[in-house]
Amino acid sequence: MKDMVGNKFMKLKNELHIGKNDIIAMGLMLLALLILMQYRTYRPFLDESDNFLGGKILSRGGVIYKDYISQHMPGMYYIVGIIVKLGFTEIQEIRTCFYLLIFLSWIVMYFRYKNIFSSWIIPTFVFMYLSMFSISKGHTVLAEQIEIIAFMVLICELFLFFKTKKLKLSSAIFISISTWLAIACAMTAVWTIFFMALIFIIIYIEQLKSSENKKNIMNEIIRTSVIIAIPFIIWMVYLLKTNSVEEWFYQAYKFNQEVYGKYVNFSGIFKTVIDPFFGYGNMIWKAVQQLTVSLYSSAIILAYVVVNILFCIEMSRKGKIYGILMFVTIIAMGNRSFGIWSSDENMHATPYLAMTGFMLAYLLFEVWNVRKVTIIMLTFLMIVPITSALNEVSEYNNNIKYVETSDTAKYINALTKKNEKIFLVGFNEYNDYNAYNRMPATRLVHIHPWFMEEFQQDVINDLEKNKTRVIVNAEDMDIWGYKYVDYAASLRNYILQNYTQIGKSEANVWVRNDYYEKALEKLNYDNNMIVPNNEELKGITSINGKRVSECFVPKVKKLVKISTYITINGDIRDGYYMVDLYSQKDKKCIYSSVVPISGIVDGWQMFDLDDVKVTPGNKYEVRISVAGVSETCNVNIGVIKNNASLKTKINNKLINQDLALRVYGK
Repeated sequence: MKDMVGNKFMKLKNELHIGKNDIIAMGLMLLALLILMQYRTYRPFLDESDNFLGGKILSRGGVIYKDYISQHMPGMYYIVGIIVKLGFTEIQEIRTCFYLLIFLSWIVMYFRYKNIFSSWIIPTFVFMYLSMFSISKGHTVLAEQIEIIAFMVLICELFLFFKTKKLKLSSAIFISISTWLAIACAMTAVWTIFFMALIFIIIYIEQLKSSENKKNIMNEIIRTSVIIAIPFIIWMVYLLKTNSVEEWFYQAYKFNQEVYGKYVNFSGIFKTVIDPFFGYGNMIWKAVQQLTVSLYSSAIILAYVVVNILFCIEMSRKGKIYGILMFVTIIAMGNRSFGIWSSDENMHATPYLAMTGFMLAYLLFEVWNVRKVTIIMLTFLMIVPITSALNEVSEYNNNIKYVETSDTAKYINALTKKNEKIFLVGFNEYNDYNAYNRMPATRLVHIHPWFMEEFQQDVINDLEKNKTRVIVNAEDMDIWGYKYVDYAASLRNYILQNYTQIGKSEANVWVRNDYYEKALEKLNYDNNMIVPNNEELKGITSINGKRVSECFVPKVKKLVKISTYITINGDIRDGYYMVDLYSQKDKKCIYSSVVPISGIVDGWQMFDLDDVKVTPGNKYEVRISVAGVSETCNVNIGVIKNNASLKTKINNKLINQDLALRVYGK
C-alpha cells in the first residue's frame, strides 16, 4: 500500500515537473490575469448585474426561481453566491474572485494537458481570448466565460481520449464537472455537449467492435456515465429539497419557449440547434458581400471560418465522422451569436470566438509547427489586450472600487440604507442595486415586456408587501420598441398612485407617499425651505387661465424647486402648467417653465428651478397657471381645506394642510 501511494506521488511529481517552458507559460498566464484585473471596476453589464443579485440572494438563504425570478439557468448564481458567502460583496471583489477562478482553470488545464499537445497552445489561447474583449464582454462575470472553460476541458479530454483510448477516473471527473457547469450556466449548451458526446460514443463503439475485452470497456462506459450523472443528481435533490423543481422548469425552460420566444422568434428547443447553422451561413454570406465595404471586419470573420474548416479537416484525419461532428459542435457553440455578429457587445459569441482561438493555436503549434511566426503573433496578441487594458485604466482612473456616479445612484445612496430593499424600473438601472449594496424589493428585477406578461401582478404584490420606500421609475424605458408605459400599465398605475417623484426629474427617483417629507429632510431641502402662509390661498382652484400666486422672501441665494399639491377633475388632453418666478423689486420674470399636464396624477408635484439665483431679503412671487384644458376640467392648485382623502396620503405632522405652494432653496 505504501509503495503504491509512493509510486502515485512520484508519477504526479514527474507529470508536474516544472521546466523552462512551464515558467514562461505561467508567467504569460499571470500577465493575462493582471490584464484582467484592470477591468475589475468596469461598469457592470445588465446580465452581469443579474448574476450579482441572484448570487447575493442565494447567499442569504434565498432560493433561485422562488425568491428570485429568472429565465436563466442557475449556474452563475451558484458561483457568485459562493463568492459572496465568503465575504466578497463589492463588484470589484466579486470580479477579482472570478478572475482568479478563471486563472486557476488556465493553470489546471495547462499542467493537465501540456503532454498531449504543445505547451504553447494554452497560453496562446489565453491571449487570443483576451484580445476578443472589445466584442465579447470577456471581462465580465457571465455564463459564457464558464462555458469557455467547460468546452475547453471537454475538447482537451477528447484529445486525451484519442491518445490513450480510455477514460480514466480523473478524465471522467473532469468531463462530469465540465458537462454540468456548461449546462447549468446555459441550457443551449446541451447541444454542444450532445454533439461532442457523440464523438466519444462513436470511439467507444469502434472499440467494442474491435476489442476482445468488451467487459472492461463497458465497465468504463458505465463508470463514466454514473460519474457524469452525479452532479445532476445532486442538483436535482437540491431542487426537490427547496421545492423549486416546478419553478425551475417553468422559468428556465417553459417560459423561454412560450413567452420569451414570442419576442425573439423562438419556437422551441429544437430551433436552437437549427438556427446556428442558418446563422453561420448567413454570417459568411454577409462577410463576402461586405468585403469591398468593410474589408477588415469581413476578413476577420472569414478567417475564423477558415480556421474552423482547417481544424475540422485535421480532425477528419482521425476519421471523417469526427471532422463532421466537430464542425457541427463548433457551430452549436455559436448559438445566438451569428445573427448579431456586427454588434460590439456580442457576448453570446464568446464561446465560439474563444474555441476558434484554441483551434488556431492548435493548428499553429501542433499541426504546422511554425514556431517563429507563432511567437511573433503571440507577441502581437499580448500587445492588443495590454493596450486595451491601459485604456481602461485611463478611462476608469484605476479605481480600487467600482463607483456609480449617476444622479440616480446618488439619490439611492442618500435616501436608503445599506442592504435596504429598493425597486428599479429601467434597462440600465439594475447596476444601482449592486453599486451601493441595495437589494431588490421584488422577486423579479427585470421589468421587460416578456416578464410583465407573466409576473406583473407578482411585482405589484411584492412592492405592497415590502412597503418599498424608494423606487426608480424610468417612464421613458423602451425595450426593442416596446414601451414600459404600455406593457406594464398596471405596475405604472400602482406607482403613480402610491409614489411621488423627488429630486432631479431625469434621475427618475420616486418615494412612497408616506416617506416623502422624510425624504425631503434627507436631501436637506428642509433646512432652506421657505414656508408661505397666505390665508387667501386656502382652497383656491385654478381653472383655465386663472393664476395662483404666492409671495415669499428667501434667505438663500439659489432656489432649486417649487412644489404644490394638485388635484385634477375631468379629462386632461393637451393642457399644461405655466410656472413663473417673478422678482417684485426688478419688476421682471427671472424664471419660466411650461410643464405638460398629461400623465400627472393627484399629489405633490415638483418643478425644477435649475438653481435660479435670487437675492436674500428681496420679495419674489411664484405664479402658477393652467392653460389648454377643457372648460369642464378643473385643475386644483394648492391644498383644499378639509380634504379628507388628503389626510391618508400626507403626514399631517409635517405638512400644514393650508399651504398652497412651497419653495426650496440652497
